[in-house]
Amino acid sequence: MPSLSPKLGPSSAPTSPSDLADRGRPRSGSSCGVLGFAAQSMLSVSGPTSSAALSAASSRNSSRRLGSSDDPLSPSSLSGVGREVVASGSAAADCDSVTNLLVNSAITVNLQESKPLPRDGPSVQPTSNADVDLPVSRRRLFAPAKSSFTKKILTIDNMIHDMMEDDKKCHDKCQLSHVKHPAQDVSTPGAMCSIWGSMTTSKDSYIPFFADKPMNFDGELSDQVPHYIGLLCHRGLKPKAPNQDDYFVLAREGMLLFGVFDGHGQEGHEISNFGVQHMPKFFMERLQKDRESWEDIAKSSFADVMERMVADLGRETPNSAGSTATICMLDTSSDAEASAGAPPEDSAGAASSSLPLRLRCAFVGDSSTVYAKRKQGSRNWDVTLLTDIHKPDRPDELERIEAHGGCVQPNAHSVDLPSRFVCGDFKLSMSRALGDLHFAPFGLIHEPEITPEIEMTDDYEHLIITASDGIWDMVPPAQAVQLVGKYKPEEAQLAVEKLVSKATLRWQEREGGCVDDITCILVWPQF
Repeated sequence: MPSLSPKLGPSSAPTSPSDLADRGRPRSGSSCGVLGFAAQSMLSVSGPTSSAALSAASSRNSSRRLGSSDDPLSPSSLSGVGREVVASGSAAADCDSVTNLLVNSAITVNLQESKPLPRDGPSVQPTSNADVDLPVSRRRLFAPAKSSFTKKILTIDNMIHDMMEDDKKCHDKCQLSHVKHPAQDVSTPGAMCSIWGSMTTSKDSYIPFFADKPMNFDGELSDQVPHYIGLLCHRGLKPKAPNQDDYFVLAREGMLLFGVFDGHGQEGHEISNFGVQHMPKFFMERLQKDRESWEDIAKSSFADVMERMVADLGRETPNSAGSTATICMLDTSSDAEASAGAPPEDSAGAASSSLPLRLRCAFVGDSSTVYAKRKQGSRNWDVTLLTDIHKPDRPDELERIEAHGGCVQPNAHSVDLPSRFVCGDFKLSMSRALGDLHFAPFGLIHEPEITPEIEMTDDYEHLIITASDGIWDMVPPAQAVQLVGKYKPEEAQLAVEKLVSKATLRWQEREGGCVDDITCILVWPQF
């Protein structure tokens, strides 16, 4: 992550519908009354001397056009991400008290105008007639840390870079751990980077709602990930359960492998994290030998995970808990690479400048992948839901369950909600999953379904959204694509934040006291 991006951590997670609606939205302009009240209070603390100096500085700068290139307060001269107070002339030396009080408040004091501030809090009497009211404004949420406003790249690599910088200052609130993924052991050392969720324990049920999941990371994203990626995994609003979602992203030259897991049951977080740790390794071991046999690779890898799960966890935990798993791979085909010496021609007869990419997926459960494309320059997306989720009442799934003596009941709360796979006191809203061994004798299987292969060419824009049902239960695929499609590819992280905020707000509006955990990975393929 060569450039900086907003820090995404528990402190920035939304806690109310209004917060959620505003999350990820840059703020600028005049301040609210609370900030104005704070600024006036701090001027009173600084005393008459500093206030007079501020007034003098304001007079000196009154003739300078706001935002001009020679203005020390113009955007081109600002530095930091809303973490310093900017003053000009001799007033800077007299504003130490104001600076020290405001330095951690993401507030900018503008000395160019002297307009009265609105007051939403109690009035404060100035200590001297020389005191002046100073306009106060918030910095833009994503202002660059350099000395000028430059093009901002808001992707997962920038987020990790920010987390690294913050962790250097706040070791007690570390959200990023430098840990290699086990799959990296089967690749050439240093050739792969990994991003994956940290282990969740029952103690995590006490972390704040909507807190982001701590992340493990290893490698060099800037060198090994050519695509724009946005990623967010945060806890929902379920007081008795920790965040049971999990994810991974593995990247090396020419290949991107990523996946989403959504645990269920009391120990569902253990199942999802077990899948995150072991599934990618089994995939990579087989991909090293043969990249083309995707169906065989996926099915054998899922089977190995289940065998390893029973061996490592015993039968008790996976008996009553389980997890979805949706795995996606973005790469070029071996045939395309072999014919790279003679680039194919497009319909207009012009040689294609890049090799086509392909997307392949395998899944169990109800975490879905959506693929969208549009012609370069077009505003309309062609949206495809790649995963036909495994509901118990899907005709082919229902047939298998009934053949094994299983029972499927309509949802008692609403006909619009999924039916339930019933087995004694256990009820399940899906017909395939990792774990859930209690249902296996009655028709539940762990074998993944393989989606049709998607080929991508550089004459179209493409995007991929893989997410848990915390997104899809509230935001239909077409809406999700239209929302993230409003952002540029290099704003993938910002787009994911907006999508997750939209889904979270709808959960609160429709379900009140329950919000599902949400994980979302957005990929803008680059050729």
